[in-house]
This record gives sequence, structure tokens and C-alpha cells, in this order.
Amino acid sequence: FVDNIDYFYNISDCNLIITTPGLGNRHRISEFWLKKTPVVSRIDDKDYPQIIANFNCLTGKTPKLFARCIKKVTTDLNIRNKIVENGYKTALEEFAPIKFEEKINTLINEG
Repeated sequence: FVDNIDYFYNISDCNLIITTPGLGNRHRISEFWLKKTPVVSRIDDKDYPQIIANFNCLTGKTPKLFARCIKKVTTDLNIRNKIVENGYKTALEEFAPIKFEEKINTLINEG
């Protein structure tokens, strides 16, 4: 446990999502986006439709590609800023309370 998790977000070069799809932790991506830290992930849009590769997240399925993505987002300020800004916008748009209300209403009306 930590008193202030923001400390870790503020000093992180990037956040890695290496969880195997279907095993959880995907919700952490939106948290990283809202904290304005770039995300590098093995998860793609098939597993998490909010991810748009090279727009709001860098993705690499193999260890070599994953390492390249980490290097790219930690050394290229333009890419880093793009990923951060687009991730933040995605989180605000995709995880707003109105989106949840729409999804719940759809489920209720279809059920």
C-alpha cells in the first residue's frame, strides 16, 4: 500500500500492460490514460476495442516488438506526447458515465 499512487505515475516513463488477454487488468489502461502516462501493451483492439495502435497506445505482441515500443515511447517525445494526449481523450470519451448508462440501457432493453 502507498499513500499517494500519483507519485508513481508522475515518475513513470510509461506503463506496461503485459497481462494475457482475458486474465484481467485491462481496466488499468483507462487509469493510465487518465493519469496521462503513455501505455505500451500486448493487448490489441480485438481484446480491448478502445486501443488504437500508434494512436493512444503502442502495442507489441512479441518480446522484441514490445521492447521497441518501450524504447520508442521513452525516447521520442513527439510519439510520447501523441500517445498521452490521445489516451487521455479516449478515456474521457469512452469511459464517461454517459457511456456506462448507454451500455446498461442497451443491456436492459435487449434482455
